[in-house]
Amino acid sequence: MVDFVKIRLVTKKSETSKLLADAASWFAEQLLNPFQIEILRDINIYLCSLGEDWGRCRALQPGTERARDFEILIAPTLDDYWKVRTLAHEFVHVKQRVNQELTYSAGGRRFWKGKDVTDLPYLEQPHEKEALALEQSLAEEFLVKFKGWRLKKDAA
Repeated sequence: MVDFVKIRLVTKKSETSKLLADAASWFAEQLLNPFQIEILRDINIYLCSLGEDWGRCRALQPGTERARDFEILIAPTLDDYWKVRTLAHEFVHVKQRVNQELTYSAGGRRFWKGKDVTDLPYLEQPHEKEALALEQSLAEEFLVKFKGWRLKKDAA
């Protein structure tokens, strides 16, 4: 698995730290090609309070053409299943940024494949539709194949 991921946690849960590090590496391998993985420098993952949000992803070099460093924030109140699933969702956004499908203007406007989608409702934004469509299958494949979890069909 990819070993570039640095995990910095607010909480001291070492089992969760290992789970998220393994998941992050696997998601990178599933969503990015070897060249894209090679150009990445760091993906830092933090467990921290986000209000009502479950997760956030941001590139640490605003205004650059191709993002290489990312910060992913995950709500610490989620159970491990939802932490992994949220991480999968945010990793889809990493892929979108690396592929330059999702870009931001200097003024903070959000563009999907060149089209301004900033003012669309959350569930209608194409980058969110893709992340929502992939998060469950990515998370559950990782948890079942690599962690031996047995999931009920109605886990979502």
